[in-house]
Amino acid sequence: MADDSIPTLALPGGSILQFFVMTIPLFGVYCYFLYLAITRPNIADPDNEAFYEPRIRLTDILYVYLTTWVLYAVLVIYMLWFVNKRRRLSKRYEKEGIVILGDVQYEDEDRWLANCLFRKHDYGYVIYDLEKVASHPACDYKGPLEGKIRKKVRVYHRFPREQVSILVIPQYPYSGQPKTDLEADWASFSE
Repeated sequence: MADDSIPTLALPGGSILQFFVMTIPLFGVYCYFLYLAITRPNIADPDNEAFYEPRIRLTDILYVYLTTWVLYAVLVIYMLWFVNKRRRLSKRYEKEGIVILGDVQYEDEDRWLANCLFRKHDYGYVIYDLEKVASHPACDYKGPLEGKIRKKVRVYHRFPREQVSILVIPQYPYSGQPKTDLEADWASFSE
């Protein structure tokens, strides 16, 4: 059973149900277009009274179909390529990641239009010491690691934090991600 302390961000199988609910109106529009194409009057007969009725042009119907198929192809590529790649990387953090301490900076900017359009409020900065990564026994990076790194990452907990666990993949010392935010991301995966 699910642990009540872990927030459920997506129900198992919810994305498929959402897909069907979102495509039912589009399916209705397609059926209406097919009906219009089948009952289309013969345009070569001006004596037919249906000749003068307003109708949707076949090219407009074709453009709607083509646009939908292009958007659907982009969605399929996104789901098959990007989501799987992101999940593999996230699981790699879970299996191979080493834990060091660092800070998470988050500035809540009050620009609602930019936040709504570009989702800028989902990002913060993680700051950690590269020397801590180099001194970890599991780190096998073959280069000089010194100084601090500050990089932009996606955050689920939108507030600044100090001395939190940062997961770093040992072969990539610049790959730090806040552990609590990765755990929230893992909770959103539906198996």
